[in-house]
This record gives sequence, C-alpha cells and structure tokens, in this order.
Amino acid sequence: ILSGKNAKRNTTLLYFSFGLGLRAKEMSLLKINHVLDESNNCLFEEINLTGNMTKGDKQRHIYLTNPKVQKVLLDYIEERKQNKKVSFNHNSPL
Repeated sequence: ILSGKNAKRNTTLLYFSFGLGLRAKEMSLLKINHVLDESNNCLFEEINLTGNMTKGDKQRHIYLTNPKVQKVLLDYIEERKQNKKVSFNHNSPL
C-alpha cells in the first residue's frame, strides 16, 4: 500500500486518517484549496471543514502542525503538480 503507483496518495490518506483523525467522508470531500494557499503555494496551518463535510453537520478545525503530515502532504501535492495525466488546479479534489 505504501509502494507502487499511488504510494504518496496512500501515505497521505493514512496520515490524514490516523494522524489528523479525519473520517473517510471528510477526506473524500477535501479539495486542494482546503490545504494549500493559492496566493503563495504554502500549506494552511488549519483546515476548516464545513458542516456538510462532517458527521453531525458541525464545523470542525483540523490543525496541520505535525511536520510529518506536512511533509507527506507537500510531497503528494508536488507529485500531483508534475502528473501530466491529471490537471492541477486549486479546486480539484485532493
């Protein structure tokens, strides 16, 4: 699962699930603009999950302060930018 074609994506999903405590629905609804600032291409320190993204329709805040999570996320985003088969824009699903 941590090697092969989608290794960086799978690693990022594991870190988001176990490291940040995100649920499957929350991860599936994340877009690149939820984690990456379009103006300077830096990660946000906080992910704001709206009510329609969460269990119980309550807003949640997830903090991206763990350096390991930041590293795997940046590696995955960089891989996505370089992938010629998938267009990269800030409104794309993460």
